Amino acid sequence: MLKTSGKTKSEVERELGLSHGLLRQWLKRFAVNEIENKLELSDRTELEAQIKQLKRDNAILQEERDILKNDIDLFAGTPQMKYKMVDQHRHEYSISRLCDVFEVSRSGYYDWVGRGPSHRQQEDDQIGHRIEVIFSDHYRCYGVPHMQSALQDEGIGISRKRIARLMKQHSCCINQKKA
Repeated sequence: MLKTSGKTKSEVERELGLSHGLLRQWLKRFAVNEIENKLELSDRTELEAQIKQLKRDNAILQEERDILKNDIDLFAGTPQMKYKMVDQHRHEYSISRLCDVFEVSRSGYYDWVGRGPSHRQQEDDQIGHRIEVIFSDHYRCYGVPHMQSALQDEGIGISRKRIARLMKQHSCCINQKKA
């Protein structure tokens, strides 16, 4: 009647004695039902497949968000730091997903896993052990300058900064006397 008469919705409502807006509600409901009825089975299966894909994508994004929530500061770190994080979380998430999140390659991660400590790391371990021995032998009161001269006496020539770093790593810190 609305389409054939050429009248407005308000005029038809007054003519039929309907409350204001009721005809609009009916038209909306009819339009929704009409759209639902027009959807064919193939369209529905296509939409269901799209919904399924969106749910998968959403799960991936939630997983990545959970990973990042804890370790956001690692994006500025070295690849070795990122590989350590991948290694720590490999039981919770897939390695491939972790490598994507931390922007490192899977092959690089597996190479890192198979690789032993570097020559520098092995040297640092040996020198660190030697620093611990010297530090405890001298009543835990040798600082970096004394430690450097003690190491030079043993034929180990390294910089003060490296000694300071190794002393810190091996908890060889002098307790300052209170004034």
